[in-house]
Amino acid sequence: MNNQPRQFVVGNETDWGVNSFVINGHLIDGANFITGKKPTVVAPENIQLTDFTIYPTEDYQYGAGTGVYYPLGVTGMGYPFLGIYDKATMALISIEYFDLSYPGIQDPANAIGLRVIYSREAQSFYISGVMADQLFADINMNNIQGKSKAFIMKIDALGLANPQVLIFDPDNLPDPQAPLICVVTDLEISGAGTEIAFTGMTTTTDFAGNYNPMVGTIDLNLNLQWCNVYNFPIDRYSGVDVEYNTANNNLFVLLNSSRYPFAVMELNNNGTIKQQPVKYEFSDPLSIALGSTRAHKMHYNNGAIMITGNCFVDGATSDQLLFSYNIPTASNLMSGNNTFNSYSRELVPLGSQKAVTGYWAPENS
Repeated sequence: MNNQPRQFVVGNETDWGVNSFVINGHLIDGANFITGKKPTVVAPENIQLTDFTIYPTEDYQYGAGTGVYYPLGVTGMGYPFLGIYDKATMALISIEYFDLSYPGIQDPANAIGLRVIYSREAQSFYISGVMADQLFADINMNNIQGKSKAFIMKIDALGLANPQVLIFDPDNLPDPQAPLICVVTDLEISGAGTEIAFTGMTTTTDFAGNYNPMVGTIDLNLNLQWCNVYNFPIDRYSGVDVEYNTANNNLFVLLNSSRYPFAVMELNNNGTIKQQPVKYEFSDPLSIALGSTRAHKMHYNNGAIMITGNCFVDGATSDQLLFSYNIPTASNLMSGNNTFNSYSRELVPLGSQKAVTGYWAPENS
């Protein structure tokens, strides 16, 4: 572990120009609702699941999933969806996609749900994600291009077809050809159930480098309470996970980079930095490839943090490791272990996964 904290500078809350509106939901044609252990959808290659949750009923019977649905195939338009299923039988109960897309785009472009949560207090689902002006295959953190807007949807559990949507717009940059991106990758409901924290990445004119992590909170009616951008002076970092500190309602934020290992910081509940971000680096005996350590999920429990993710072993074979990393004292992010635990080692299929990560991708959500 590198015992030098990375320095971020907290930015002031900006005029986000956020807006909200109501969109329509549509039943996905060809859904095959069956009794049994394997719900199927006609042309399954046209639907991709990125997240699911078990939402609280009296018997915790039901689950919900989100992702992207391509009505005309993966080379066409993609839309976020919400699917409801019976956890015991895995029978699919309902699945709808929502006509949410980057405004004014005629060519194929994608929008995707990255995180889904359920609020018992609001009896609603919340889905966060991104709508881009192009196909996701063309977008990565090393070569950011195009334009995108972030969104959070609120979907009444009793009225799935008419969700409300909160849109986040990135800043405009002086260069009209410069990419303008914004994404909300994660949501977390507070312990009291009265607010939702979120994190992601956005374009800002306030800091050099332009593309920085953002964190904020909303109430259960999608009203923005605060949203800050945090300066990372060396490389692009995206917020990928946010967790509440149950002791004081602070926020722990997990960050991924395109070239460096993950980092963690702590904020108080108005966005001021409580603990400066710490970048965690690993070396021998596994010779982890620099920048390949992708953290996926942060688990806070009894004052400690466990982080899980994947990384790649340096060398010609591109072996992949799944890992967990422990920070035994969350009030001291520097207390993290010097090593991580690995659970598998698999050969990664040929491709550019080692070098490229999408700022929108499931690994960043």
